[in-house]
Amino acid sequence: MVQGSDETPQKVATDENFRELLRVLPSMEDPRVLCESVYSMLEMMLRREGDKPLLDQLSELVGQIIGDIPFDQPPEEVREATRKAARACIKVLQTAKEKRTPARQDPEGSHERQSRDVEYWLPPHLAHLLAHVEYATPELPKPEFLPSFDDLCLASIHARIDNVLVFFQRHNPSLRRELPPIFLFSEEFAAKLKRAIAKFIYPYIAGSRQVRVFATSVDLTKVDSRTFWDQVDDVLKAKLLSTWQQAWNDLRLIEAGEAEGGKVLQIKETTKLLREMLQPSAPDVYDLPRIANREIDLLCSLLNTEEDWWQRLNAEWQRFHDFYEQEMDPRVFQQRAREGVLRDNLLLAAAKFPEQWGDFLVLLCHRIFPRVTTYFLECYSANIGLSEKERERRAPYLMRYLAQVRQHPEIKERERLEGAEWEAQVKMLRQHMKGFSE
Repeated sequence: MVQGSDETPQKVATDENFRELLRVLPSMEDPRVLCESVYSMLEMMLRREGDKPLLDQLSELVGQIIGDIPFDQPPEEVREATRKAARACIKVLQTAKEKRTPARQDPEGSHERQSRDVEYWLPPHLAHLLAHVEYATPELPKPEFLPSFDDLCLASIHARIDNVLVFFQRHNPSLRRELPPIFLFSEEFAAKLKRAIAKFIYPYIAGSRQVRVFATSVDLTKVDSRTFWDQVDDVLKAKLLSTWQQAWNDLRLIEAGEAEGGKVLQIKETTKLLREMLQPSAPDVYDLPRIANREIDLLCSLLNTEEDWWQRLNAEWQRFHDFYEQEMDPRVFQQRAREGVLRDNLLLAAAKFPEQWGDFLVLLCHRIFPRVTTYFLECYSANIGLSEKERERRAPYLMRYLAQVRQHPEIKERERLEGAEWEAQVKMLRQHMKGFSE
C-alpha cells in the first residue's frame, strides 16, 4: 500500500479518474486487467494510515470476487464472469469512496471508526474468515555485555542456540490443542537447558587451551553476546564446535550387552542428572521423552558456530505461512496454491536443516495454523516412510505425538466438528459475496 500526504498527486485517486474507471470496468473481459485496476484504485483511494483496516478488508473481498471467476472454463464463460465480477468490484470501490478518511481529517480515533465500518459491511461472524492467521512470535533476547570472559562465552553460546529455541516458541493462544507442546517449543525447557549447558557442557569448552588463549584478546567493554561470534576466527569456531560435540557425546548412553529384544544401554550418572534437570515442572507444561542418545543428538544439533539459523528459519517459516494461506485459507483466491503444496514444502525444508528438526517444523505448523490438523500430520507422516518403523526413525517426535493423539479420540472428534463448522461458514461467506454480483 502506498502511503503519503495529500500532496502526492501521482498516487492520489481523483474524482475524474475514479469516474473513468467506473465507466470502463463493466466492459472489462480480462481478469488480470480487472484485478490490477481495482487493486490500484483501492490503494490510491485508501492511502492514509487510518484507512489501512478498510483497505485490508476490501482487498480481501476483491480477491474473493476475482477468485470466483472460472478460469478453467471456455473463454466466453470467463469473459461473462469477468464482466459480472467487474460489477461487483464497482460496489467495493463505491464503498471505499464512501467510507475512506476525509482529506486532512484528524486521524485520532480513525482505526476504531474504520473497524466499525468494516464490521457493518461484512457480517462480524464471518469476518475472521478473511483475516490473516495471528499468533505470538517471541523476540530474541537483547545482547549482553558481561564482566568475565566465561560469562560472555557462555552467554554467546546461549544466544546462538536461542536463534533456534526462540524460533520454535511461537504459538497461537486462540487454538485449542489438548496435548502439551513438545519440549523444544517451551520457554521453561529452554531455561532449564541453558542451566544444563552451564553445568555439563561449558566446563569442557572453558578447559580448552585455545579458548583460554582467545580469552586474553577479548575486550569485554566492546564485545557483547551477539558480536562475540564476529571476533572468533574459523579455526577457533571449529574447535568450539568439536568441543561442544565431545561434551554431548560424553553424555551418551553406552552399550552394556545384548538382551532379548535388543541392546542394553547403560546410563551415566551425569546423564541421570541431566534427565532430572530437564523435567517439566508439571506434565502439561511440555512433553519430554526420557533423555537418551536421540535426544542428546538433538540438543547437540542446536549449536552451529558458523550458522546462526535465525534468518533461514524465519524465511522458511514465511514460506510455510504463505503456502498455508494459499492452500487452506479461503480468503486468498488470486494466488491459490495447489493441494499438498504446504506438505511438499515441509518435506523439502527438512533437508535444509539438521535432520533432527524436520518433525518439529511440521509440529510447529500444527501448533500455529488452525487447519493443520492431526489428520494433516498423519498424511504428512505417510510421505516420510513406508513402514511405521521407518517413520519412527525419520520423525520420532511427530510419531510420538500421533501415538498420544490415538489415546485421545476426543481430539479427532473436535477436529471433525470444527471442520464442519468451518465449511458451513465458508459456504455462508460465498453466498454473502455473491450478493455483490446481483
